[in-house]
Amino acid sequence: MPPTSKKAATKAPAKSVRTKSTTAKTVAKAVQKTVPASIPEPTLALTDLHLRLTGLEKENEKLLKKISKKRQELDKFLGDVEEIGREMITRGSVFMSQIQVLDQEIHKIFTQIFETRKMGKNTTKMVEEVYFYLQSSQAISINPKRRPRSFLEELLGLDPNSRDEPEEEESDSGSRGKGFGNYFDTEDDEPETDKPDREETRKIRQTFLRLASVFHPDKLPDEAKKADYEEVMKEVNAAYQRGDLARLLEIEKQYDVGEIIDLTNADDLTIRCRQLDRENELLKEQQVAIQKEMREMKKSQPGQMLKEYQQLKKQGVEPIEELMAEAENNLDNMQIIHDFVQSFLKKEITVEKFKRGPALKKMYADDDDFFDFDETEIINSIFR
Repeated sequence: MPPTSKKAATKAPAKSVRTKSTTAKTVAKAVQKTVPASIPEPTLALTDLHLRLTGLEKENEKLLKKISKKRQELDKFLGDVEEIGREMITRGSVFMSQIQVLDQEIHKIFTQIFETRKMGKNTTKMVEEVYFYLQSSQAISINPKRRPRSFLEELLGLDPNSRDEPEEEESDSGSRGKGFGNYFDTEDDEPETDKPDREETRKIRQTFLRLASVFHPDKLPDEAKKADYEEVMKEVNAAYQRGDLARLLEIEKQYDVGEIIDLTNADDLTIRCRQLDRENELLKEQQVAIQKEMREMKKSQPGQMLKEYQQLKKQGVEPIEELMAEAENNLDNMQIIHDFVQSFLKKEITVEKFKRGPALKKMYADDDDFFDFDETEIINSIFR
């Protein structure tokens, strides 16, 4: 465990630096100890600097508390989303893998039908219609080499399967089978990320190096405290890796290892006020960034999933159980489609029966999804 008091931190190596609180009492004591009785009291300008420094430090402390609270809310939100996604993967992985295998086999069977079975022009067109319907209804995944026409292609009278090289598939919700991924899909585009501000990056690195110079276990001669310092450095490294200036400053204040200043020197006070003023501006920017990230996460697909999941739990519904029941239902339907198409390839059913399509099981009376979104898309976005 890390040191739990300022006393423990003050026994750090000689190279470490410390900071002093600048509350009214501390300022008064510092002035009394450092200024002889014969020297006049600090000027009004010096007193103003003390007041400004105290105000900036109070603002700094408030910002750190607000950011810490928002960060905890965001971490909890992300943790809840990942926990649900992890449970869905753990419990649904068996269904998903079996569905994907059957999905690939169905596409292969249709390919064999078109390539090996002798059919007239009308029969071939009918088989294509059944194949396209299964794709467009999301019963199976989309085959880009032989796919149904999009709305625009339908409107323009274009045939997507008449070209030698198929166009790049549109990335919409219809490009995946219900309850499983499309094995024809290519990797998704990486989302754009904002580049951190140079000044903020410099401040983060400076604070990190200052903390590392104090708490790096290799620089500690006392083996008894090495484990404690290792724990502190884990926190420091984690905050540095995610660019969390507020957390680094929290650690610095927690263990009282900041920069020391002369409270009776106007130049020192002026420099420290400027540093704190800019530091507070950076913290305000971080606060805004965290709030923005939280809003975007709540509006995202995983965020909407979590919201609906929590609402259903309040109503006494077990969403995961319902999703697993749907996954099992999808697996049964995939097996029905597989056997149906296989029977047509082997000429075990007539053309007329094949034209009517397979009799699939329905999960609900209105055949609606339990959620209004694809749970596979959500899982992929969480663990991408």
